[in-house]
Amino acid sequence: MPLAPPIQEVEQSVERLLAQESLDEKTLLERFGRARGFLLESEGLFREVEDTLLVDDEGRQKLELCAREMQHSLEALNRLQEAAVSGKMLILRERLQTFLISRTRCLEYFAEFSRLAAQQPIYSPVPAFDAFIKSGIKVLEGQLDGQRLRDRFSALMPELHKVQRLVGLLPRLHEPPQELMLALNQGLQGLQTGYGALAQYLEKGDRVALEDGLKLLGSSSNILNDQLARAEQFAQGAARYSKFRPVEEWLRLKDYVLKKPEDKIPPAWIGFTVAQVFLMWDFLLDQAQGLLDNPLLRELELTDGVTVELLEESLAARAVADQELAPLTGQALMQSSETLWLEKTKAAESLQAAVAQSLQHLDEAMAPYRELPGLENIVLLKDQVKKGLVDKASLRNEFHNQLQRVEELLESVRQGQDPISVEFRDILPIHRSAFMGMLENLESDDWFGLENRWQGVVSTLPHLADLSRNIRQRLKAQGSASKRIQCVRCGNSNEPTRRVCSSCGANLPTVIQKMQTFSEIDTGQGGPTVGLAPRAIDLLESMVQGLESNQTTKKDAAEALQLLIDDVSRQRQMFTKKLLPLMGKDETLDSYLRYFAQGLGQYFTNLNELQQAVREGSLPRLHSGLTLVRDTLDTLDAMKDRIDEALAG
Repeated sequence: MPLAPPIQEVEQSVERLLAQESLDEKTLLERFGRARGFLLESEGLFREVEDTLLVDDEGRQKLELCAREMQHSLEALNRLQEAAVSGKMLILRERLQTFLISRTRCLEYFAEFSRLAAQQPIYSPVPAFDAFIKSGIKVLEGQLDGQRLRDRFSALMPELHKVQRLVGLLPRLHEPPQELMLALNQGLQGLQTGYGALAQYLEKGDRVALEDGLKLLGSSSNILNDQLARAEQFAQGAARYSKFRPVEEWLRLKDYVLKKPEDKIPPAWIGFTVAQVFLMWDFLLDQAQGLLDNPLLRELELTDGVTVELLEESLAARAVADQELAPLTGQALMQSSETLWLEKTKAAESLQAAVAQSLQHLDEAMAPYRELPGLENIVLLKDQVKKGLVDKASLRNEFHNQLQRVEELLESVRQGQDPISVEFRDILPIHRSAFMGMLENLESDDWFGLENRWQGVVSTLPHLADLSRNIRQRLKAQGSASKRIQCVRCGNSNEPTRRVCSSCGANLPTVIQKMQTFSEIDTGQGGPTVGLAPRAIDLLESMVQGLESNQTTKKDAAEALQLLIDDVSRQRQMFTKKLLPLMGKDETLDSYLRYFAQGLGQYFTNLNELQQAVREGSLPRLHSGLTLVRDTLDTLDAMKDRIDEALAG
């Protein structure tokens, strides 16, 4: 994991001192000061993420460890500075290593927490709102001091201003449907009311106002997000001036202001619309440079998309625009000609089309890697290590990570007899051998051998991706629409990741999935009937998806599986009591009953193995277990039908 530039500066300075090179004290103190400022900024970012994480006891312990480690990093930096300035050469390297090790631990912790923050259930599609709502929930539950909300509230104001500008400009620049504008205005009104309730809490400490404000913030931003997406699609109609959207929006706005001067458009709206032209152009330039540097695209040797010549042309045009367009303000801005803007920004329009083309090529090149996450990191790291931009320890760690993934996949399909498991078992050892070989090549700087082995891995990717895709599509096909969450207020069907209805904003149920009605075997003797719940697969699939996205804890998943295990135990007892006495009357029925009894035992074993995989946190074993459970339930369901027919006969 690469270190930040301020940390690298300190490391390089200390290495120079250890090599007996001279370095003046002023420069040394400046570099340590930048590193100290970076650590303090990192701690502030960590506190923001900490406020929004919804974690269990284990997670809270990790947060505490991370906080201690960050404090330890600061102390280690101070001790390192003292040794460097005082010339204590005997302990200088030891203190440098102590500091770097502590910093690496902080990076690992922070990377994990950032991933969790991004994957946890969202209450709003707007990150600033989502973070604020999570913090507000912690305040209501007594886990966080209310002052932290006060500090965060000011960061929400730009989001409100952005929505006000988007909703206000849409009818002035376009002709949207009336029902769209009605929905947008209602969403904006709800958002503004939520801000008012939050301000009341911050002023008077009214917890009811806080609850109302958080609900309105989540529901209104969800509604607005969907409606603004509709507005964006509507605004992407035929271009009047330019295919570069920021220029198109600005020239439409300028035309409107000149035609209707009585409509006093807020100056901030005009300024922001103009600024977007330059901001988006700079964003495209950064994207284009990244695409040119991307090793996946370089290997394709494309003839279209972003080229060095096109990027240089756009950079030159951007410099001209910065001199001739950016300084325009007030009346000069409003009187500037459309021709001038179109002429000076034509390069941005061309760059936008080229970036879109290159991104499409990159998407195609990334397709196999998306099915097998982690491998794309190796493509980038190989290139960076060769150029000396990244230490080869990062690539070594990625190879080790891939070896671990291969072992987990092998373990998950070791007992499977289905065709996919068999094919995985044939291909995965090749990957394991290749990664072990690449580790040896890396240590000996044998890049020719490493590349040869890597190409061997790449050659198997399409087939592995197909196998992975088949599993995923099968899971999707076997899934049930009932996994979508239905709103109890308006009946709208919502994605399972939502926490508020996308239609009316009401809070949605958070239960994963209930067990559905049992398929029953009627013994014809009255009393209880024996049966299984084949659609229990819905519960299991929802549970695995919840574990993958951190919407379900290991504890909740293990408890849900225990309920299924207990239920199957009751079914086995009932089977013994009700159906075994029927054996001996018909040979065909006897065979069906034996198969059914064996299937019950297999299902019981499958559930226990799934529970063990949940406790160990092994997602590959969970996916493999799902496949086995589905096959077992399908077999049991078919056998149940045959038993019913035999009993009826």
